[in-house]
Amino acid sequence: MGSKPRLMGYRRENGTMGIRNHVIILPLDDLSNAAAEAVAKVIPGTLALPHAFGRLQFGDDLALTFQTLIGTESHLLGNQLLLFQSKARAIFM
Repeated sequence: MGSKPRLMGYRRENGTMGIRNHVIILPLDDLSNAAAEAVAKVIPGTLALPHAFGRLQFGDDLALTFQTLIGTESHLLGNQLLLFQSKARAIFM
């Protein structure tokens, strides 16, 4: 018989176990897509999710884009998120 399978995970603050499958790089606007994709190509375990929105949007249109990005992030169970924007600092969540 071979070796027993192992689960590579981490312990949460509440004591339960979790698994992080990927680090998601989510650009905040379309200008940041290329940079996010470049980072994902050189860092193993990362995944860029480019999109065509965020720039030149105002009011309800911009609010809908950000709500969609927030919804995307909140449904990425087991993943770490890096928000990425051109001419701004990256923010880990």
